[in-house]
Amino acid sequence: MGRISPSDGQLRRVIGRNVRRARQAQGLTQTHLSVRIEQLAGEPGVARQGSISSIERGVRSPSVEMLVLLASALDVTVTELVVAVSRSALRPVKVRECPRSQQAAP
Repeated sequence: MGRISPSDGQLRRVIGRNVRRARQAQGLTQTHLSVRIEQLAGEPGVARQGSISSIERGVRSPSVEMLVLLASALDVTVTELVVAVSRSALRPVKVRECPRSQQAAP
């Protein structure tokens, strides 16, 4: 997968795929997940089944608050929801050195 660019929807798709995998691993429906999120948030209507579906399909980006709620409801970390899990995504990134003339002065 390589670099993830939020502008081309790749990050939304990664998050969506990870949310779906975590939800299915727990045997939850989207409706059950939305109920868990509402219980954690203490607010009815904070997560509807349709919004969970949009996130899973990569159509909608969840807010930071929603990512935290999703992670809590699915018993995973936020990192597990946003990191692309593939061999190519885990390759080390080569950092290009700046020529001395462009380095910041101490």
